[in-house]
Amino acid sequence: MFKYPLFLTIVICMSMQASAQEYYGEMPGQKLDWVFYYLSENYVDSLDNNRLADIAINRIVEELDPFSSYQSKEEADAQLNRDNGLSAPGAGMLFFMIDKKYPVITYINKGGPAEKAGLKRGYTINSINKKSTIGRSYDDIDAMINDTLHNELTIDYLDHNNNEYTTTLVKEYFPWFSILSSYMIDNTTGYIKISSFTKNTMDEWDVAIQDLKNKDVKNLILDLRGNSGGVKDQSIDLADEFLSVGKIINVSRGHKLEDQVRESTSAGSFIDGKVICLIDNNTASASEIFVSAIQEWDRGLVVGFPSYGKGLIQQSYKLGDGSTIRLTIGRYYTPTGRNVQKPVNDSWFQNLGISIPDGTSMASLNLADSYFAQTKSKRKILVGTGGIYPDIYFLGKKVNQIALDKYNSGGYIYDFTTHYIYNNRNNILSSYDNAEAFRKDERYMVHLSNEFKVYLADLKFEETKDSDFGIPRNILDQIRSWIASQIWDDNAYYQLLNVSDQTINKALMILEDGTYDRIIRN
Repeated sequence: MFKYPLFLTIVICMSMQASAQEYYGEMPGQKLDWVFYYLSENYVDSLDNNRLADIAINRIVEELDPFSSYQSKEEADAQLNRDNGLSAPGAGMLFFMIDKKYPVITYINKGGPAEKAGLKRGYTINSINKKSTIGRSYDDIDAMINDTLHNELTIDYLDHNNNEYTTTLVKEYFPWFSILSSYMIDNTTGYIKISSFTKNTMDEWDVAIQDLKNKDVKNLILDLRGNSGGVKDQSIDLADEFLSVGKIINVSRGHKLEDQVRESTSAGSFIDGKVICLIDNNTASASEIFVSAIQEWDRGLVVGFPSYGKGLIQQSYKLGDGSTIRLTIGRYYTPTGRNVQKPVNDSWFQNLGISIPDGTSMASLNLADSYFAQTKSKRKILVGTGGIYPDIYFLGKKVNQIALDKYNSGGYIYDFTTHYIYNNRNNILSSYDNAEAFRKDERYMVHLSNEFKVYLADLKFEETKDSDFGIPRNILDQIRSWIASQIWDDNAYYQLLNVSDQTINKALMILEDGTYDRIIRN
């Protein structure tokens, strides 16, 4: 509550016209201030001015564009943490109940409090702050771990050999990694999954690409599916790693902003090898900046599904109480000068009314010339009504999806996997030196299939009575990837999951069958 409107002394001392000119926001801003003054002084009931202000600001930004927004202090803090590559303060671990009795750690955030405290995947939590966890419900234990009244947790646990230890976990901010996986798919091709762009992306990139170069990488598959963007400058810096000096990567223009042109600088870390970028409908914003530079300079091929189409630049401005208004302040343009922003509710591609087989070159579609553009080498690419369109359209077919959804949605696959690891961890570790060795052993799939069939039979699934019943490959790959994740790390998870990823396999084929060389003629 406040008694007097902002700059009331100015209003008293000067004419209404003069005060409107002096008032920041002029007469419209002054009108809003007077509204709050009259409400505060005269409205019959008590009011929550903070709530009313939130409603007013939200309604204003709704009139602007789909991406301008009002953020509460909590939302603004979360946004800043994401951009800085940080997760909110916490314990940095997940757990699963074995036999609904024993909480076993199934996930440890790299660099997080749990890892610093010496905890590992597969350890059993016996007590938290001297309160036993055995026999408690999942929700009770989760509440004990995430209790905001306790920043330090004393944890009694059993290691993989059932030796008992005690450690102290201190909750804090911990890294939120943008590069989730990096490994060699085969002897020449490396894979890197980039889930977002944060202020730490290039530091993570330096480590990942150096590791692959040490393994003599020749080709790269960059997975940007689901990458909704993030810190724009980091995506531009990443594009710089693939381009020779002097090439325009991005141009930014906006109200009261000088044009900002970003060009490639000195030779980057991957100038010569073949590159394929995987995209989908959730590839957006900063990731589209990167992909457009790769595509339009003919530095690599784009495979997958058309991207989201967000060519606007946002900036957050503080409002005094920790909340922010996140405004669109400009637009960015690709190397060929186009803005990838799609019209609101754009459905041009979906409404084409033609069937596009997987593996189709988008440049070959029989569409109006206005929907096409040229790369820097005059190669024809589809640009549609915005976004990044792949050079090769590919949307993998759903195989055995009914069975996967049935067992996955009921939690049966994860339940089986976690119990299986709990009973077989040491055997797996003694048999395989790393996730790559585990991935290459196809014989293990037969064993997993038999074990999962026994599990389903014990749960009385009707299909297990059929002697010809078999476990689909995509289900076995899901089980195997979760095994790898809980025994090794996130990188291992993607190594195993990607085995049956149709889009990745298509990218490998494009590199091997001459398609890449036919389209990209450097």
